[in-house]
Amino acid sequence: MTTAFTHVVAGAFIVIVSFSLSLVAFMPDGVCMAIVFGLVALNLIGRYGVIVAVIEVLRGRA
Repeated sequence: MTTAFTHVVAGAFIVIVSFSLSLVAFMPDGVCMAIVFGLVALNLIGRYGVIVAVIEVLRGRA
C-alpha cells in the first residue's frame, strides 16, 4: 500500500513538474521555480520512486 501511494504521489509530482515546465515558454520567471520544485520532488520521493513511477506510467500507456 505504501509503494502504491508513493507511485501515485510521484506521478502527481511528475505531472505538475511537466506542466510547470510547459509554462516556462510563457513565463520565464517560472524557470527557477520549476527547477527548485523538481529538486524538492526528487528529495521528497527519492530518485528511485520517480523512476519507478515513470516506468509504471509508460507501461500503463503502452
